[in-house]
Amino acid sequence: MVTASPPIIVDQYAPLAHKEIIGVYGDASQASTYTPSWVRPGDRRRLAAYLVRAAYLGNVARLLLPSAEDADTYREYGDAATLVRRLVASVLGEGWALTVDGADDDLLAGPTLPERPEDPGTDDAIALRIYAGRLAAWERDAVAVIDEWEQALEAQPRARELQTALREWADRVHLAAHLHEAETDAVGLADAVIVLWPQAGDWPAVSVFEPDSYFPVLDDDARGEFPTEVHAVWEYVDTIDGTARTLIRRMTWRLVPVGADRVVDGEVGPEWVDGGPALTDDETMTDGAITRVMPWHGEGDAPTDVTCLFSDGVWDKARVEKGDPDALDFGEAMWWNTPTTDLRCDFIPVIHVPNTPAGKTHFGTSAIDNVAQVLDDLAFSDVDVMSAASYLGDPTVVVSGASVPADSQVMPGRMIGVGANGRMDVLDLSAGLTTLMVHGDRLADRLWQSAGVPGEVVGRANAEAESGVHLALKLAPYAQLIATMRLPREPKYRLLCRFAVKLAMIAGAVERGPIGEPRLVFGTALPGDKAGAVDVVTAALGAGAISTLTAVQLLIAAGFPIVDAAEEVARIHAEDGATAKDIADATGAESLAAEWLGVTLPEVDATPPAIDLAP
Repeated sequence: MVTASPPIIVDQYAPLAHKEIIGVYGDASQASTYTPSWVRPGDRRRLAAYLVRAAYLGNVARLLLPSAEDADTYREYGDAATLVRRLVASVLGEGWALTVDGADDDLLAGPTLPERPEDPGTDDAIALRIYAGRLAAWERDAVAVIDEWEQALEAQPRARELQTALREWADRVHLAAHLHEAETDAVGLADAVIVLWPQAGDWPAVSVFEPDSYFPVLDDDARGEFPTEVHAVWEYVDTIDGTARTLIRRMTWRLVPVGADRVVDGEVGPEWVDGGPALTDDETMTDGAITRVMPWHGEGDAPTDVTCLFSDGVWDKARVEKGDPDALDFGEAMWWNTPTTDLRCDFIPVIHVPNTPAGKTHFGTSAIDNVAQVLDDLAFSDVDVMSAASYLGDPTVVVSGASVPADSQVMPGRMIGVGANGRMDVLDLSAGLTTLMVHGDRLADRLWQSAGVPGEVVGRANAEAESGVHLALKLAPYAQLIATMRLPREPKYRLLCRFAVKLAMIAGAVERGPIGEPRLVFGTALPGDKAGAVDVVTAALGAGAISTLTAVQLLIAAGFPIVDAAEEVARIHAEDGATAKDIADATGAESLAAEWLGVTLPEVDATPPAIDLAP
């Protein structure tokens, strides 16, 4: 954050500072008016920013205008929501999938070894020494490749089992819908919060929280790292003893040493048995410290020394409004929905997904932040267009040679007499409307340009046909934008998959053992011009400018359903008998033609058959 005197605040929320509730001056901000009284001062600006973004997305940004008169005529046509929808679809991509590394690898064909160095075929000492060094290096690399292949082959059944179970879980909990909801929050509001709920004997449940309920306890030295304590807090109204009261519900997850807080019947404290703390079968006490072996720990893995405690309580907002500093203390809760419970996992199952890399601030920025003022200008331009169109809907008539009453109106079916020398003219004011519409189109183009979204993505493509190469060049900056947006998401979604597997293992729904590397693989983000790609590949191959492997890789990028480029090249060669015949004719070697086709020639007896010359 950059500050100056007077205290102008330039931070991640500064692009929204033209809205009064954000403001450019700390003291002038009205964020406290629009945020709950129990919110810490440092979080008020963040929550006010969520409100501004939500107003844009909900087509009610007019409610934040300083003038009620402007709000009555303000026009909003869903541009902000359209931008967010297109980005959400592109970030996840078409055909995204949950995978476990190694589950789909083709390992039965054996490892791919590096090419063995050829014998120099000479007695030269230098050449033999070089050959010996190269051979030793080849043997070392080949052994490493074989060792890695054997490990992957051994781990593959487990990886396939976990991948199948992970995908079945995703179908059961409707993970696709939850991710779409979370991404809409991340792209539009700047942050998304996904919570995994442990289930007895089953995989975890999933829910998405509003980002304005997310309050992590951050360390000033590591604001971008994972917090060790997280609160989810929000207000709601309930009827108690016949009276409607505003209550505050707070859920808390915190990581503590395994032996620091022993939970007994919902109460946190030590549980002593026979002079020492009670230990479960997977716990060990060494030098006064308790550690726990987790189901995914293997031989040689260090046991964990932390666990996650969860609590869910309700507080009276009236006490908070009175300024009671201890109103949200644990001991002051009105009641507990869930008393303090040990989740028995060594992580907090709350995944915060920022829209942008947020190592400095922890929280992200929205896709609409830097185009918020363009959205306002576009809305006011639409107001002008609609006002002009309404005005031009009633024609302006000039009458000469006659006296017309001041309250006269031009209406269908009415005749106006102007006398023998009179005349009537209709003024054409449409040129002004055309100018306004051109101005609106310019603002719309500026909106999508500033947002980094080309017109082709939002349905504003030119009527003229474009080549695949031209389209690819136009979409290249958008592809870079999506790649940048995926940077903070990839590790967070990998955590989501890992946490899901671990919670299922703790619950007994998955057998103990390694969890592998489960992850979310993003789908295709850009619209593909398959016909254009075929034309480009055909021309390049015909000109000898690219290899067959490169051509296949280009087709994969265009969206063709090709899994492995090298295998596809081998299949192409196997079906290309004409080229194999040309190779054999040109070289006189059938072995080269067989290698092209990927087949093995049958062995031929080198001894000619005996010829019987007897009469």
